[in-house]
Amino acid sequence: MENSILDVKKLSVYVTVGDRKFPAVRNVSFSVLKGEIFGIVGESGCGKTLTALSVPELLSDGIFQSESSVLFDGVPVHNLPAREKRSIYGKDISVIFQEPMTALNPLVSIHKQVEESLRLHTNMSKMQRHERVKQCLLEVGIRNVEQVMEMYPHELSGGMRQRVMIASAVICRPKLLIADEPTTALDMTTQNQVLGLMRKINASYGTAILFISHDLKVVSSLCNRMAVMYAGSFVEQGSVRDVFTNPCHEYTKGLLNSIPSAEKKGTRLECIQGKVPSVTESKMACAFAPRCNKAEQQCYIQIPEKKVISQDHCAWCHFSCKGEL
Repeated sequence: MENSILDVKKLSVYVTVGDRKFPAVRNVSFSVLKGEIFGIVGESGCGKTLTALSVPELLSDGIFQSESSVLFDGVPVHNLPAREKRSIYGKDISVIFQEPMTALNPLVSIHKQVEESLRLHTNMSKMQRHERVKQCLLEVGIRNVEQVMEMYPHELSGGMRQRVMIASAVICRPKLLIADEPTTALDMTTQNQVLGLMRKINASYGTAILFISHDLKVVSSLCNRMAVMYAGSFVEQGSVRDVFTNPCHEYTKGLLNSIPSAEKKGTRLECIQGKVPSVTESKMACAFAPRCNKAEQQCYIQIPEKKVISQDHCAWCHFSCKGEL
């Protein structure tokens, strides 16, 4: 896509169980435009984190991706020599992980952890790095910076650790920031502060953000465009406004109908019957068909193709363009 910082085409990710491999992400394609915030939303286990971590090649042992096209700023980054990849990962592409307590090194001070990217990717002097770390921690809302820089992760609250993770990720002013559910397990006040920080980073640095979440409300308040993911595949994609005002896939509708609101107070929330299939379960042609009350025989035998709803809105459903949904 023109003016995109990231283009992913036909990405599939497989999980190895014993001597067998199972598809966890199936033929996913998307683009993130320069300076935008693109969200991938879905239930736990749908493959959204695997999709995001495939970009900087951070998949765990036993999980591997098929050959796919991943272009970063027009460059096929996965095909680059290891040395060139290292100059991009951590500098131009950075990641905020879901759980900072496991991502941060418990034996290394906050100063050294935030400083690491500067040591690896810049020619700054020790004094310059110190000042840059101090300034970056201030920018993410940490007070008593000199004191915090000498502390260790276990001495900080969950919200503070997440801010340190964000500082580590943005200290080199990356072009693309991958945020893997950065507000999970945070209280509402801290969550709102972190989301505000995401907006500030996007606006101040022009950093594009690939934002992973299971929370539709968060995605609606933060992102420009979004994709809805189910059982390893995208089922709908478009601008946040289009998806929320004109959902065209039954799964998207089910998610939206399950969101609590003042208007629904005192009434039973709708829920999607059934459960998400595990990665080892065989999938129907349309993975959502067993849970869809409008599924027909075609849904069980034929993989739905991409249907264009409007200029930047599409869905993978046999009936989304026919008015049945």
